[in-house]
Amino acid sequence: MLRFEPRGRWARVFAGLEGAEGVKSVRKCGFGGRGFCGKVASGAKKRAERSGRWAARPAADKDASLSELNQSRQVGAGVPVGGGGLTRGAVVACDWLLGAASSPVVVLTSGDEHDAGRWTIIAEPTAAHVGLTPPLEGSGVRVGVGVGAGVMCGGANAAGLPFVGGWVGVLGYELGGLIEPRVGAGIGGIAGEGLWLRCASALVIDRDGTAMGVGPNPPRLGAEVGADGRADRRAEGGARFACGELTSATGEAGYVTGVRRVLEAIGAGDVYQANLTHVLGGTFAGSARGLFVRLLRAARPWYGAYVEVPGRAVVSASPELFLSVERGGRGSVDGGGGGGGGGGGGAADGSWVVRTRPMKGTRSRAEDIGELLGSAKERAELTMIVDLMRNDLGRVCEAGSVRVEVPRGVEAHAGGGIFQATAQVRGVLREGVGLEGLLRATFPPGSVTGAPKVRAMELIRSLEPVPRGVYCGAIGYVSDCGRAQFSVAIRTAEVRGAHERGVFAPGGELRYGVGAGIVADSDPGSEWRETLAKAGVLRSALGV
Repeated sequence: MLRFEPRGRWARVFAGLEGAEGVKSVRKCGFGGRGFCGKVASGAKKRAERSGRWAARPAADKDASLSELNQSRQVGAGVPVGGGGLTRGAVVACDWLLGAASSPVVVLTSGDEHDAGRWTIIAEPTAAHVGLTPPLEGSGVRVGVGVGAGVMCGGANAAGLPFVGGWVGVLGYELGGLIEPRVGAGIGGIAGEGLWLRCASALVIDRDGTAMGVGPNPPRLGAEVGADGRADRRAEGGARFACGELTSATGEAGYVTGVRRVLEAIGAGDVYQANLTHVLGGTFAGSARGLFVRLLRAARPWYGAYVEVPGRAVVSASPELFLSVERGGRGSVDGGGGGGGGGGGGAADGSWVVRTRPMKGTRSRAEDIGELLGSAKERAELTMIVDLMRNDLGRVCEAGSVRVEVPRGVEAHAGGGIFQATAQVRGVLREGVGLEGLLRATFPPGSVTGAPKVRAMELIRSLEPVPRGVYCGAIGYVSDCGRAQFSVAIRTAEVRGAHERGVFAPGGELRYGVGAGIVADSDPGSEWRETLAKAGVLRSALGV
């Protein structure tokens, strides 16, 4: 269980949280303060080459293999916030986060000029709930009709906003153990956790910087928020942080042994593939908000997220969509980003469409796209996960509605510095299926578990010595108008410890999970090195 160190007005929210079985409800408290209502960029080749050189270096042992990552033990915040393809909404959000934002706070945004990056959501939560799903009945949202909604909240969605107030959720991977009893509640009895933050008000920012308040008391932007260079100056000032030496909780020898165990299970016909991970950890002091700004700038994720509550900050730069739910059959990712899709359009029958976009296969240079497309190993990995996700959606969708819209394609991420093989699956939710039914059918995401899913989860639990936490879970929102969107929480760090407005005292802890999909022809040593290569985005954020 994640350990919180709540103070002040949030102490009641998290009182008794430890030991919760994932279903403990924390009633709304009367908090003070406000509520809250691909093209490749010109520098892609150089960034890809830098990333490729680092990823290719061999690992001599578990300490030496992390040596380059550990050159970043004392870090300033000198990476610029603006420019470089960041959406205007992301620049505004970073400026607000480093300046006026109080705590707790939520930012969902995209760092990339892609259709997925249209919307940014910033909010200051006013209540919390722990469980698989939030208490939607108290939000003006009707459970059992689509993902829970029907009404358009007083016409607020006339502008096609993805979020009109609602709940922001952080779902830990171990929550899957509560959904699948065979897997169990978690390593060492640690219960899965779903943390939901009530955001009755919010500021929803379009990619051009146009901000629209929703709810009774949205956050306010100062006159100079988003002005050129302002966030950069703030980043140079009070948003510094220091990260200690990063070590693997598993180590190279332990990870390689785990890969061999997975290969034995594959050879025995027990599983077809499994996603095996390990956690990099170290001390952290200073601004987690500064870390998020740097990570956003370095990774330029489609689904960036920063969630700050007492005792913890979650910093995510995910490129992968877990679930999106909206009315009718609008385009594939027509405005997702941190803030979801582009508008209200819907089918005449008012059906709710769910989509998922699993990823398997990564390259850091444009020259390697052909090799990625031709890789039988990675094609097989993605094909198996697509089949798994079709099965998951088929449990809650209308018969015959589940189809593969994109069997396999390559997307440019991180401004063209990273290339990912991605598929897209969609279905039409059966009438009466709510958020709980959808999550029970699909969580945890298939791309970070394996196939068959439940057996892969059992194998993962037996091999990974520490819980994943938020890593490999999901982060997203459920809007009061019924829309929902969640990313797969990869490229995601957790910072724990005592903090004030995201500034952590010395002795804080940073955790960053990395992993690889293991299939029959996997090489254990190569898979270990691949996991370290996936820490490259953290390395960039730390300025190495």
